[in-house]
Amino acid sequence: MKTYLNPKSDQWEELTERKTFAVADLKETVKAIFDDIQKNGNKAVVKYTSIFDGAE
Repeated sequence: MKTYLNPKSDQWEELTERKTFAVADLKETVKAIFDDIQKNGNKAVVKYTSIFDGAE
């Protein structure tokens, strides 16, 4: 995680901005992940743990 110590006021808006996702896109992504896990089991869990958590 990138951290900032006393950022300049012109950086505040960028630093507090939240990324948004379309619910339909998010549902598709989650469904694809669940389908992969159902089909491939622990191998898929390890893959997504690596992708999302950075764990090996």
